[in-house]
Amino acid sequence: MSRQSISSWDIVNDQIVIKHCDATIYNHGLIAVIKQLEDFFNVQGMAPHDHRTITIDFKGEQYETNIGADERPRCRLSVGKQIRKELDQKYKESKLLDLMIQKKDNIYYFSFIEEDEVLKSLDDDLTTSITISSKLEGKKKLIYTTKYERDPKLRNEAIKIHGLRCYVCDFDFEQRYGSIGKNFIEVHHLKPLHSLCHEEQINPDTDMACLCSNCHRMIHRKKNKILTPDELKELLH
Repeated sequence: MSRQSISSWDIVNDQIVIKHCDATIYNHGLIAVIKQLEDFFNVQGMAPHDHRTITIDFKGEQYETNIGADERPRCRLSVGKQIRKELDQKYKESKLLDLMIQKKDNIYYFSFIEEDEVLKSLDDDLTTSITISSKLEGKKKLIYTTKYERDPKLRNEAIKIHGLRCYVCDFDFEQRYGSIGKNFIEVHHLKPLHSLCHEEQINPDTDMACLCSNCHRMIHRKKNKILTPDELKELLH
C-alpha cells in the first residue's frame, strides 16, 4: 500500500491511514470504508449485511465495534460512543478534524488531528510525521504530527548516567564548540516512542543513550530500519 489520497482518505502506508471527517461521521458516527482499504480493515469479500468485529483503542481505552457491509457493496465502520462524544464536542467548538488510524497487532488506534494545526519537528524520536508534500519550494505544506511527551527528568537522569559524550563516536560538544556547547547532548530512546501504543515505564540506564546530533540522525536515517547505537558504532570501525 503506497501513499495516496482517495476520496476523503489519505493512505499513508500499510499501518497508517487518515480519514477527513465528514457529515456521515459527525451525524451518524459511521465511516465509509473504501475498496482500497479492505485489506487494512480485513473486510475482503464481505457479502451484503455481513458484519465483523474489530478492536479500537481511543485514548488508551479499548472497546469492540462493528464493520458491516451494505448493498453497494461497501462497508461502514461504527466508531463507537467514545469517539462520537469527542466529535460532538469538537463540532460545538467549530473545529474540523482528521482522524488518524494506526493498525498494530490487529488493534486500531484512533486519534484526532485538528485540520488547522500545522506542526513540524526535527526529531523523529519525538514525532511521527505524515506529510502532504509539494513539488514547489517555499509553498506551505500540511504536516500531520503525533507528538509523544517526554519527561525532562528522564532526560536529565540519562545524562547523569551516560554523560555528555556521544556513545557512538565520543564527540564532546563543549570540547569542540566551547561554552556554547556546554551541557549539550541529544538523548535517544532505544525503543522509539512512536512504536509504543501506550505509556510505558522508561529506564534511563537501559532504555536511553546520549548521542551527538550526527549520530542521532544516522540512527534514524532509514525509516524502515532504525539502527541501535551499537550497530552504528560498528559501522564506524
